[in-house]
Amino acid sequence: MGLISEIISSMQDPKLRHAALVHLPIGLSIIGPAAALATIVVRKHRDSLRWVAPAIYTLFAASAFAAAQAGEQAVVGVGSVSKEARAVLAAHTSLAQYLWLGALAAAVACAGAFMAAPRGRFASLWAGFVLACGVAVWAGAVGHYGGTAVHVYGVNAPKAVVAVVSSPGAADPRAAFFGETVRPIFETKCVWCHAAAPDSASGLDMTSAAGVLKGGAGGPVVVPGDPERSVLYQAVARTHAKLRMPKNGGKLSDEQIAAISQWIKDGCVWAGADGAAK
Repeated sequence: MGLISEIISSMQDPKLRHAALVHLPIGLSIIGPAAALATIVVRKHRDSLRWVAPAIYTLFAASAFAAAQAGEQAVVGVGSVSKEARAVLAAHTSLAQYLWLGALAAAVACAGAFMAAPRGRFASLWAGFVLACGVAVWAGAVGHYGGTAVHVYGVNAPKAVVAVVSSPGAADPRAAFFGETVRPIFETKCVWCHAAAPDSASGLDMTSAAGVLKGGAGGPVVVPGDPERSVLYQAVARTHAKLRMPKNGGKLSDEQIAAISQWIKDGCVWAGADGAAK
């Protein structure tokens, strides 16, 4: 029961859920074309084989859709990455987003094995095989970009724990609070969209104190000392008339929202990479 509980618990994390789900559609993309071709060429067992390919691609479509949804949530939490890594992740996400539709089209075409008209059945089966091969190439491209992001650029790889040498500014408890509590929220939930230019959505850069204080295209996002008047707090607390942040990955927890509120209330003290208050 302990292992089962651990597996169920891990599936609550979008990164782990995506990692668990993504291998199933990749595996199905490999065996799917063989099943589609077997339905065409193996006449003796055609009646028993004709359900296999549609079943494979129906499962493929469902698992690819679930993996894509988890991936969209997981990509928000990757933090600040290089331009090259961002481009690879964007290609991976855009290709993965609609892979399930390709699998669904293959399932429908392969279901032509149940057609009564021989010509229609033959044409539909070959269309299913062609689609199956195309989806296999598509899935291969998705896997290539995903693997490159993880193994070449280290996206979502465990971060080494680095000891920070104490500095005079680090004695400020507000700076320590930012570094330990608020900065991780920004890095995992905000900077994927609100990074430094040219990758900054709405012109807002949340990787630096200057960027946050400057704000975005709509103006300042924080009013130091006043969370209720700060657009950043309103957006994450979902009290703003229009903004709901983050857009992907779900609403922040009550603890995370409270931490951002406290940080603004304390004057938006920003701890530098060396732990010094700014």
